[in-house]
Amino acid sequence: VDAAPAFTAAIKAAAAGGVVYVPAGNYTIASTVRCSTVPVYFVGDGAWASVISYTGGGDCFSIYDSSDYGSRQKFAGGFVGITLDGTRAQAGATGLHLGDLLQYELDLTVQNFTGTGAIGVHLDNNYYWTEQLYGRIYAQKCTSHVVFDWTVKSTVTTSSGSFERCDLDVYINQDNANYDGVVFRN
Repeated sequence: VDAAPAFTAAIKAAAAGGVVYVPAGNYTIASTVRCSTVPVYFVGDGAWASVISYTGGGDCFSIYDSSDYGSRQKFAGGFVGITLDGTRAQAGATGLHLGDLLQYELDLTVQNFTGTGAIGVHLDNNYYWTEQLYGRIYAQKCTSHVVFDWTVKSTVTTSSGSFERCDLDVYINQDNANYDGVVFRN
């Protein structure tokens, strides 16, 4: 069963910020789950306890705050205690794609995103900055394990590609010479 609609409903219920709890178990997501609500925390029961298996293409989770930086009232949010598994994902799939967030917490495991162009965690700036990230990422068996990127939209000129003031530990199980570890683009 595709759990994407359940995740989307939980995000909608947390419209003013809150927690989307992912109890221990295995969940399948077949289409992108989008979240632009800040601060929403996705909280599981720990690595390899709360496992989300992605079977789609593109992003499994896409988390962005496209609000104007100067008018933001809330910061933070997080993705903690969850394993994203791409064993059955399509080529070009990404486990977690997030950006334009301040003070976001990461404590996740991402694994087996091995298709052509696949990424475990894609940290991106489209509108403003992804700064003050903290936590840890454990990544294994991904074509590109962790990517820092700046993909400015054609209508936005304020993004600078900044990833300043981060306290982020990245652990990579690099068991294949054909996989990229940490990638900086653009």
